Amino acid sequence: MKSMKILCFGDSITSGYDDDVKGGWVNRLKAMFGKKYEFVNFGVPGYSSSDLLNRIEEELEHYTNGTTIIIAIGVNDSRIDSGQNVAEIKDYVKNLDKILNLAKKVTDKIIFVGLAPCEDSLTNPVDWSDTIYKNSRISEFDEALRKFCEKNGSAYVRIFEPFKEAERDYSMLPDGIHPNETGHQLIADLIKPQLQKLIKR
Repeated sequence: MKSMKILCFGDSITSGYDDDVKGGWVNRLKAMFGKKYEFVNFGVPGYSSSDLLNRIEEELEHYTNGTTIIIAIGVNDSRIDSGQNVAEIKDYVKNLDKILNLAKKVTDKIIFVGLAPCEDSLTNPVDWSDTIYKNSRISEFDEALRKFCEKNGSAYVRIFEPFKEAERDYSMLPDGIHPNETGHQLIADLIKPQLQKLIKR
C-alpha cells in the first residue's frame, strides 16, 4: 500500500532550522502520523512568497491527486532589508492566489500555516545581516493570509497568537526569528488537528 504524500512548502522555519532535536515541525508531524504518511519537506531558508511561486509549479509536476499540501510562507515577505520593505501586502496576496491555483491543479487538500511572531528586541536588525523583522509587519501579513484563506475557503492554522501566548513563559525564539525545538513542537501541535481533518476528508 502506497503511503499518502504530504508536501510541505515554506522557508527556514519549514526546513527545520534551529531544531537540533528532531529537525523541525515537519519531522515532528511525520513522527506523529507514522509510516502511513510520507512527508516531503520543500522548505528553503530565506524564501518569500515570490521565491515559492517561482518554484512550486515545477515541484508539483512530480505529484498527482491524492497528495496533501501544506504552505507556510510570508515571514520573509514582511522583512525589511536595507531600509526597504521586501514586499507589500497586496503583492503577497497576489502571490498566494497564484500559489493556491497551482496547488489546486494537484489536490483540493491544501493547508496554509499562519505566520509565527518574532522577538522584536532581537530582530531590529538580526545578528547576521541588516535585515529587520517586526511583529507589527508580521501580524499584518498574517491577517492578510487569514482573510485570503477565509475568502477562498482554504484551511488556515493560526500560529501568531498561540505562539505569543506561550512566549510569556519561556523563550522559543533564541535568535529572535527561528523557533527552537519547543517552538517547532508547538507549531506541529497546532497544525496536527487541521491536518487530521483534511486527510480524512
